Amino acid sequence: MAGHTVRQPEVHWTKPTPHVPNSARPFLVYRNVLPEDLTLESATEALEANNWMKGGVFSHYPTAHFHSNTPECYAAIRGSTTCLYGVGPLDNQENGIAFHMKAGDIAVHAPGVAHRNVKTSTDYEYVGAYPKFVQLRQAVVDAFNAREKPLALATTEAEVAEARRNAPTIDYLEVARDAHIAAAVQEKLLPFQQTCANRLGQLRTFITNLGGPSRHGFENGMYEQVRSYAIGEHVRRQAELQQMQATRDRFRRDADYPPVPGKADGRHKMLEAWMIPSRKGLRKTARRAAFRGSASGYGMAGERWEGAWMIPGGGMSMTGLWVQIDEQGYVEDRIVRKDTFLDQDQWGSAAWIDGDLRDPGNRWPFEIACHSAVHRIKARASGNIGVPRLIARHVDDTDTMYKMYLEWCPFGDMSDLISAYRQAPKVNNLQPHIPEPVLWYLFRCLAEVGLAMEQGHTSLDDGPRGDWWQIVHRDIKPNNVFFAAKTAGHFDDYLTPKLGDFGSAFKTKEDDPFNPQLFRDGPFTKGWSAPETRSYVDRETLEPIDRFKILAATNVYGVGLVMFGLMALELKPVQPMWLGDDETAHNVRADAKGKYSDELIELVQQCLTFQPTSRPRFKDILRQIEVYTDESGLDLAQRMRLPATADPQARRNSNWLAHYTPADRYKIGFALNQLPADRGS
Repeated sequence: MAGHTVRQPEVHWTKPTPHVPNSARPFLVYRNVLPEDLTLESATEALEANNWMKGGVFSHYPTAHFHSNTPECYAAIRGSTTCLYGVGPLDNQENGIAFHMKAGDIAVHAPGVAHRNVKTSTDYEYVGAYPKFVQLRQAVVDAFNAREKPLALATTEAEVAEARRNAPTIDYLEVARDAHIAAAVQEKLLPFQQTCANRLGQLRTFITNLGGPSRHGFENGMYEQVRSYAIGEHVRRQAELQQMQATRDRFRRDADYPPVPGKADGRHKMLEAWMIPSRKGLRKTARRAAFRGSASGYGMAGERWEGAWMIPGGGMSMTGLWVQIDEQGYVEDRIVRKDTFLDQDQWGSAAWIDGDLRDPGNRWPFEIACHSAVHRIKARASGNIGVPRLIARHVDDTDTMYKMYLEWCPFGDMSDLISAYRQAPKVNNLQPHIPEPVLWYLFRCLAEVGLAMEQGHTSLDDGPRGDWWQIVHRDIKPNNVFFAAKTAGHFDDYLTPKLGDFGSAFKTKEDDPFNPQLFRDGPFTKGWSAPETRSYVDRETLEPIDRFKILAATNVYGVGLVMFGLMALELKPVQPMWLGDDETAHNVRADAKGKYSDELIELVQQCLTFQPTSRPRFKDILRQIEVYTDESGLDLAQRMRLPATADPQARRNSNWLAHYTPADRYKIGFALNQLPADRGS
C-alpha cells in the first residue's frame, strides 16, 4: 500500500469448475499491509491511495459467489476469518483453497473467482473495495509495458528474438473492457450526473493519449479496436447523461413543479406512481413524526394518555407505547399501538386480506384476523395462549391502513436474552449458556402457540376444529417473542414468552388451491425463513421443483430455528440456500453438544428437517417435552416445572436472571418524570 512497506503477496491459482468460471489470473493475499493505526478511515485512505474505491463495510458472508464484471479487494479491519476460494455451493468443497485472514490483511481476486467466508470471529469486519475508473487507461498501459519493455531493453538480435519468444499474448481490448466495466459498476454509487461528466472527460483524455508514442505497440489493428471501443463508450455515456437530464426534468415538471393552476385550496396533486423513492421516504418520515406526536386514540373521554415512546422495527408499520396517567401523575395503565400501511395492491390482495375482498364489513387484514383468532384460545396450563392480548383494532379502507392496540410486554424479547448471554463474562474461558430448564420451558410455550395456530385449540387428544383454518406465522424469530410477567403455577420462576407480530401471517388449509403460490417468496426475515417459503426450479428444465405447501410445519421450522438461536446464542443465523438433497441447514448437534442433553438437541434438530412432512407435529413435540421434563422420569427441567411452593430447593436453578435482569421501565406506579426521557424517533 502507498506509504507502507509492501510485502510480496501469496499467489493462489484457481481452475474452472462445472459451476463457477474462476479465472486464469491468480488471486493475491497480502499480509499485514494496512496501516498500523488500523481504523475504517485509515484503511479507506490507504485503499483510495492505490486506486481502489470503498464499496462498503461487511462482516461474515458465508454464501459462495463471484462477480462477473469486476475485480474485488477485501481489506480486513477487525477480527479474523477463514476464507474459501475457487468452489461454488455445488462443487466439492475440498477442492477449494482455504486461507486465514486477520485485521491488516488484504485479498484481491479477479472477476469470476468464487469466494466466501467459512468461519469468522464475532468482531470480524472488512472493507470491500473496487477499482476506480482511472484503472482503464493504466490497465492498457501496464499490459502494453509488460509486452513491449523487454523488447525495448534488448540490444542484440538474440535478445530481441528471446524477448519476442517469451512475450505474453495480450488482448488489450479485453483488458480495457475488464477495467472499465469494473469501475463503471462501482461509480454508480456516486451521483449519476457527476459520474457521467467525469467519465466523458476521462474518456476524451484516454482517446487522446492512445494516439501518443505507445500507439506502435498495438498489433493487428488492436489500437483501432480499443480506440473504437473508447469512442463508443464516450457516445453511450453522453446519451446516458442526456437521458438522465431528461428524466430529471420530467420529475421536476411532474412532481416538484406540477401544472398550474392547482386545486382551489392552493395544493397541487400528482399521480402516486410518480413518487420517486426519496419522496416515499419523506412520506414515511412524516407519518412517523405524526404518529409520535399523536394521541393514543384509546381510552375514555377525560383519560390522560402520554406517548408515544417509539418501539424499533417494522417495515410497513410503526409501533409505540402510551401510558395512562392518573390524577396524581402516576402510571396506571400501558398500551401499545401499531399502525400498518399497505399499498393499494396489497389492500385488494388475498395474500394480505382475510374474508370477502369486496365487502368492507366482512374483511380484515390477515394480521388482525390471525392475531385475534389465536389470542382467544385457552392454554392448557393456565390463562390465554402465549400471544400479546389484542385489546382493540381499527381498519381505515380510505387510507388503506389499520391500527392495533396491544398488551405491553415490559421485559424485552428473546433477542435481548440472547444478547445478554453473548455479552456475559466468560467463566473458565467458556461463554455462559442459557440453562436447559429455561429452554425446555420456552420450547413448550412456543410449541403450544404453534399447536393453537395449527388446530384452533391446545388439546393433545382432539383433532383440529372443523371450522379452523391453519395460521402460518412466517416470521417466528427472537425479536418477535416478547416477555411478560411471570405466570403462577407452571415454571413460575420464568417470565412468560409471547409470540407477536403477525404482520406476515396468513390463514390456509391443506387443500387451499392458492397455497403455496400466493404465499411463497413473501415477506420474511433473512436467516429465519423455512425452505418451503422459497421458489426453486430445475437448473436444466427450469420447471418448478420442491414446491411444498406452507402449513403448520413451517411454524415447526420457525420454532426449531428460534430454539437453535437460543442454544447457539445466534442472533443472525446464516440464510441457507437449500440446494442440496434433503439438506439440513443448521447443525444443532455440532453447536450444542456438551452444553445440552441429547434429548433436547435431537428434538430441535428434527424441527429443522428440510422436508416439511418429515418434521414432528406440534402434538408430538409437546408430548416429548412432557416426558423429558416429568419429575418422575428424566426431569431435564430439574424440577423447575413444579410450582415454586412445591419445591423451594429447585429455585437455585432459576438462574437465567444471572445474566438477564430486565427492568420494567414504564412500571405501573411510576411518576411521569421517572419514565425514559428519550422517546425515540
